[in-house]
Amino acid sequence: MNEHWACLVEKLERSGLVRGYPFQPLGYSYFLRANTPKPRLGNAFQVGDALGLATRDMGEGIGAAIHSGLLAADALIHHQAYKVNTIPRYSWPSRLDLRRSVG
Repeated sequence: MNEHWACLVEKLERSGLVRGYPFQPLGYSYFLRANTPKPRLGNAFQVGDALGLATRDMGEGIGAAIHSGLLAADALIHHQAYKVNTIPRYSWPSRLDLRRSVG
């Protein structure tokens, strides 16, 4: 996670949005986009943080939690596959171009 933070700070400085600010990030650890082999087992679904759906750049998880919950409900109601690959991996991919740098 530290390399993601360093990449974000570097891009902010390079873009001129922030210069010379001594960032001291605080927070806690949780799963970020883990490759979960079984997000569904029968009618039991993993959603949100349990599935590691927080965004890679900002750690934002409420949007992904809601989106995955709705996808799970649709899968259950309509007897269809449960796929979370439509949920964005990044909060700001187009503005900070993190997809290429962080991977």
